[in-house]
Formats: sequence, structure tokens, C-alpha cells
Amino acid sequence: MLDQLLKQQNFSREDLISLLSVKGDDTQKVLDRALEVKAATVGRKVYLRGLIELSNMCAKDCYYCGIRKSNKHVNRYTLTDEEVYQAADFAWRKGFGSLVIQSGELTNKTFVNHIEHLLKGIHQRTNATPLPFTHRNDKQEALLPNPSRKRASCFRKAHQSFGRLA
Repeated sequence: MLDQLLKQQNFSREDLISLLSVKGDDTQKVLDRALEVKAATVGRKVYLRGLIELSNMCAKDCYYCGIRKSNKHVNRYTLTDEEVYQAADFAWRKGFGSLVIQSGELTNKTFVNHIEHLLKGIHQRTNATPLPFTHRNDKQEALLPNPSRKRASCFRKAHQSFGRLA
């Protein structure tokens, strides 16, 4: 059954659960097949993704999260614009394949405007189009610069689809 599953191109939720649940020698079969698919799809290169942790400030209080707003033991921070630009410049110079800006969940207009400002500044300095990784709705996403808006929309849609598999 596993050998047949590994030959498939499309997978159901149950198929994915089966593949992720393998044990023993079957684990190596799955890993070998994954490497074959990766090599055929994107080659054997490793692509680095730059991650800029902009802030650990968060408006939400998700119990499982270490940076939830009610956690008084967290030392809060927000990077300066210059720190963000330096990190983006470093990632650009080192040839990182992509760049993501991550933070706690803030969705107020001031924060969204700040993200927009940073994205434009990074794009002007490096010609890169970073992906802002924060939870946004369509209205907030519409405020982003066009290249980032397209990438954010694709990422959000993929994330929503993947989330349904869990």
C-alpha cells in the first residue's frame, strides 16, 4: 500500500496522515521519495529564507503562545526601521531566496502602515519583495504595496488551505 501511495501525484487528507505516520523502514522510503520529488521539482539546492522578527508585541491572548499579551514575563521589543533594513540588506547580500517579516499579531492601522513603510523601504534598498507574515484580512492586505500584497495573498490562501488539513 505504501509503495502505491508514494507513486501518487495528489493526496487526500487520509493519504497525508498515512505518509506522516509511517514507522521503521517505511520512514526511509517516504524520505527517499520526498527527495526525488524535490529534486525533480526545484533541484537539489537549498534555499535560505531570511526571517526578520520585527516584534514580539501581540494583541491576542492565545493561551498556548509564549508572547501572548497577558504574559508579563516576556521582555517586549520592536526593532527599529534601521535594524530591519540592516537585516534585509544582509539577507540580500548573502543571496537568501526569500525574506519574511514576522511579529506578534497586531492589526491596527498604525502597525499596518509601519509594515507598508518597511516593505517599501526594503524593496527600494534591495529590489526584493519581502513577505509580511502576520494575520491580516483582505482590507488590511489591500494596504500593502502591490508586490507584497500579491505574495501575501498567495501565502494566506495556501496557509488557509493547509490549515484545513490539520
